[in-house]
Amino acid sequence: MQGQHADEDEQLELARDLLRLHLVKSEAPSPLAPGPGLRVKVIKTLNSSPFRTLLFTVPATLSMQLPSPLDMVFSPADLYLYSCINSYLLSMRRAHIRLTNLWKISSLRRHHPAPSGADEMTVELRERWSVRTTSMRSSWTTASAAIFLLAETEAFLQTDIVEALWVHFHAWLTSSSANTNTTTSTPGQDSENRRDGTDGADELEEESDEEDDIWLQDSQPPSRSRNQREQRDTKPAPKSHPSHDPQSLATAHALYLRTLAHRILLTEVTFTEALYSLLVHVDHLVAHTHRLHSIFIALDLESDAGVVDAFVDLHSEEAEVTALLRGVERKVQRGIGDVVSALRSLENDPEFIAAWEGDDTSRDEAASDEHDMSFGDDTLGYRPPRLGSITRLLMKLDFGTWLGPQSD
Repeated sequence: MQGQHADEDEQLELARDLLRLHLVKSEAPSPLAPGPGLRVKVIKTLNSSPFRTLLFTVPATLSMQLPSPLDMVFSPADLYLYSCINSYLLSMRRAHIRLTNLWKISSLRRHHPAPSGADEMTVELRERWSVRTTSMRSSWTTASAAIFLLAETEAFLQTDIVEALWVHFHAWLTSSSANTNTTTSTPGQDSENRRDGTDGADELEEESDEEDDIWLQDSQPPSRSRNQREQRDTKPAPKSHPSHDPQSLATAHALYLRTLAHRILLTEVTFTEALYSLLVHVDHLVAHTHRLHSIFIALDLESDAGVVDAFVDLHSEEAEVTALLRGVERKVQRGIGDVVSALRSLENDPEFIAAWEGDDTSRDEAASDEHDMSFGDDTLGYRPPRLGSITRLLMKLDFGTWLGPQSD
């Protein structure tokens, strides 16, 4: 058993040695610097990202102590971007989990065991449960709509963006180029081919035709054809070697991270502000629902078992929490509409579409000459792929009932 999980234990110990979680009470200087795909405006947006405050009561950042030679590829700016991206995605996942956990409160959703009979106590329990079910119906509807929005947004970001970008970047990392000695010919061979009026492709075609000609093979001596086959079988395969040096890896990885931050909409202020406001209201909705559930339990104990708390007026507190819950429901509904409206405005923004497609060639005035290159230039060796637009996400959100205004 110990040997079976030895690799997992080693990875866990390595993560404990390298990863550090910092609770930042004051604003620390940002390691981000202007570069390809990362302008000064985007840096200010990332530095003011509020999602790191949703995990704890104070802002939290994740850092890593990189051993050599990984520090040649990963820079402090890359780790800072990883921290921003993780807090952004974890905030949505956390809100999604908290909402779905409400359905685990069985006593809040249904009365079990259901009262049977027609006596006075049974009628009172049924009336009490009917009133609570009616009052909680709008809360469940709002929570379901928020879950739908968060689930579709998470699926789009995690599957269509994060996974697709990583698969493409991993394929570029593991790709190798053939050895130049096996793919290029000598100048003497090229000149000889030109004098003969043939090239390498014609020779390969003639060789393949000669091998496929069964009549020609029959006319040759058996020993000669057998020797030719043995030579072809024993011919060594062309050697390959990685073509990525540390500098190109560091540059490509930085471009990959900046592309990822843009594609997951982390650099769009209109969307992140609306999403953050929605996540805060979702936390309030969950908190008020749990508080109302505890009040229901206390009221049941007071009515059925005679457990009375003389210092608390449960009925007035129930009315107060119910009013707060109604207000939070309206805020969540408006927040969902604001998020969808922000997505629709980005869909119609030509500058955002150009940056999404990789055609944004704008420069920041503060960028240095060494960073003067287009977003995803071919000189880097790595070019981010073109992925599906946010129109696909909006098409899924259109299946909702009141998820924002519909556009023609």
